[in-house]
Amino acid sequence: MVTIRPLTQDERRALSAAHLNALEFAPYFATALFKMQPVAAEGLGTFAVDRGWRLYIDPITLAEWGPQQAGAVLTHEVGHLLREHAARGEALGAQRNHDVWNLATDAAINADLLVTGMPLPEGAITPENQGLPRNGIEEDYYHQLNPPRSSSQSKGQGSGGDGQTPPTFAPEDGCGSGAGGPEGEWELAPTDGNAPALSDAAQRVTRRMVAESVNEHAAKHPGTTPAGLRRWASEVLTPPQVDWRRQLRSAVRRAVVWAREGQQDYTYARPGRRRIPRIITPSMHTPVPTIAAVIDTSGSMSPADLAAALSEVAGITKSTRSRGLSVVSVDTQATVMDNITNAKQVELSGGGGTDMRVGIAAAQKHRSSPDVIVVLTDGFTPWPDSPTPQRVIAALIGEGAPTPPAWITTVQVTPV
Repeated sequence: MVTIRPLTQDERRALSAAHLNALEFAPYFATALFKMQPVAAEGLGTFAVDRGWRLYIDPITLAEWGPQQAGAVLTHEVGHLLREHAARGEALGAQRNHDVWNLATDAAINADLLVTGMPLPEGAITPENQGLPRNGIEEDYYHQLNPPRSSSQSKGQGSGGDGQTPPTFAPEDGCGSGAGGPEGEWELAPTDGNAPALSDAAQRVTRRMVAESVNEHAAKHPGTTPAGLRRWASEVLTPPQVDWRRQLRSAVRRAVVWAREGQQDYTYARPGRRRIPRIITPSMHTPVPTIAAVIDTSGSMSPADLAAALSEVAGITKSTRSRGLSVVSVDTQATVMDNITNAKQVELSGGGGTDMRVGIAAAQKHRSSPDVIVVLTDGFTPWPDSPTPQRVIAALIGEGAPTPPAWITTVQVTPV
């Protein structure tokens, strides 16, 4: 049983020492580390976080680890919060395996922490002891690890992937709901006044501040900032470069508005305000565009190009009123994903040749044909020989590509 209470004065001093050690290795985490609201969690056996950035600390474990290892675990926990592992876990679906997601996220975080030289507790999860590649992405790790290899290898920070016995600090419920695990019975209510939860707005501001600190540190100390952190900071700080709101308004006005034959600009689904005796008048109806994004995953697309493409997908999902975006991943073969509401849900596959005609055709044929097709590509691809019924916007990532046909709206995107 876990008992939650305030930290004692001695426990706060021990936590302060752990903070100092964490900042020695990762000074860019300062803002986030001090935004977490610490409470004692007697019997938890580890550290954990919830969605409100409350930090649960087992006092016995804090003493056993000492300031160095405790500092490393503090940075581990704040890594879950900064990388939004709770929301990203939800994007995998309601049937996701929480244990495997915990393994995947732990491996990604710890790979970066090891680069800094932090002394992680013995048996901590890493890509190496899980048979995973270095510098990977959590979602990729999850799919490589799922289903779990054995029940003894799917618990929290400390279950080793080489068949070793899980260390004593491996928590029953992983790293808490803030890491994408199930909500523990010991977690405080969001409205608990003794340890206030951090608001969503404050969380977003904190992530941005930390991302800026990561970039500043990388510029001042080249080669010392983990690649995974630099990638994360770039995603946080780089807004979509294409003005999708302007592009889509233009597309709706010129090609999308009631593109299907027989549709009008009026609807009787909602009566108009004009009153005529015995006559029901229609009201004006503003069409909602149906959109599909086609992402080039051929071998010529670099990791930076793919990151730029996903950034633009994020811009589309935020800038439209569509309830879900269809995304087509294509090289010379197409894979269609439905109801995408967040770019982190997109799973890219491919790596072969390039033919965006295949992706456009897949978007046209899948379920209801979209009104607008956005193609994110480096441009070294054949295009359809004749105009499509849909408005096509080609977002060309990089420079030097041949110009698409004149009937395609072209926007230049520069990868970071």
